[in-house]
Amino acid sequence: WATEQASIVSPNEVMDTLKLQMYSQFKLMDDIVKSGLTPTEFFEKGE
Repeated sequence: WATEQASIVSPNEVMDTLKLQMYSQFKLMDDIVKSGLTPTEFFEKGE
């Protein structure tokens, strides 16, 4: 029973994960804009 309970994710954890994903996407867009490259050029350069 305890293991099943542990696997249930709390709403706060979900929000934290979403915030983290949104932040990293926002940061990535910010980096692309600052680099002055198009997203395609940015990713090709990054590989």
